[in-house]
This record gives sequence, structure tokens and C-alpha cells, in this order.
Amino acid sequence: MYHASLLLAAFITHTIAQNTPAPFVKAGVCPWLVGTPISNSISICNVDNDCKDAMKCCPTLIGRYCLQPDANARKCPDGSLAVRTCTTDSNCADSQTCYRGICCPKSSGGNPSLPTLPTLPGNCPTLVLPSPTYAVKNDNLCENDANCSNGRKCCPTLLGKRCLLPS
Repeated sequence: MYHASLLLAAFITHTIAQNTPAPFVKAGVCPWLVGTPISNSISICNVDNDCKDAMKCCPTLIGRYCLQPDANARKCPDGSLAVRTCTTDSNCADSQTCYRGICCPKSSGGNPSLPTLPTLPGNCPTLVLPSPTYAVKNDNLCENDANCSNGRKCCPTLLGKRCLLPS
């Protein structure tokens, strides 16, 4: 009887886990976290759905809080603001396509029209690899300078492309 109860509990837990949808991830990028978060911090959210409107659940130095995302990271080529992030077209509605990590409306040709991308003046800081065999990660937060704001350029780093101040 005891084993049957354990099996039933395991089955129910597995079934619930299988049927739980992935948390909704709103479009945009959380503000940069500068510094080390304090231990034993108190969070007011766990996932983006815990936040109202377009706000995202972002890490801060004192816990996770609902913050406005970087608006430029939510902009589609047609000028509209995306409300959801994606990794493939299957993450988006049928009328949308995954464009640079956000769901954007499809143009009449099926894909968003690509805008002319400006290149900002200045140079990216030199990327120094810790060893010749180090593999740079491709966790990109920008694709080009147009994805960056406040005079920053989209530059390669050890973690992937990031918006950095030019040298």
C-alpha cells in the first residue's frame, strides 16, 4: 500500500510538471545589474507575469523587482514595440516572426523589413581572450549598434555581444 501511494504521488507530480507551461517572458532587456546582489534579499516577483503591463521581473542589488525594460531592445523594424521574447518563430503568434529575439509583425513578404542600420563612431574595446582555447559565448544582447542606446556600440565580449561605451 505504501509503495502504491508513493507511485501515485510521483505520477501526479510528473503529470503536473509536464502540463505546466513555460513562464511568459516579456520582450525587452532588464537594466544592467552593476555590483553584487546582497544575500537574503527580498523579491517582489519571480517571473515577468508577476509584473503589470510591459514591466519585467528583473534582478537588482536588493532582490527581483518589476522594472521597465530597455525600450530600444523591444523595437521591431516597423516601429512597433514587441511584447514577447522568442528564440524561434514557433514562440510567436502566426502573424509574427522571431526577429532578433523578439516577436515582431510579419511584413507582406513574411519577414520584417530590415531597416538601414547606423554604425556609431568610435571603436569597441579590444577583446582579450583568457586563453587561446577559450570559447566566446554567443549570449548576445545586441546584434548591431542600432540595438544600443546612449551612445553605446554593440561589441563582442566573452559572454557575447553587449552594448558598451566606445573607446
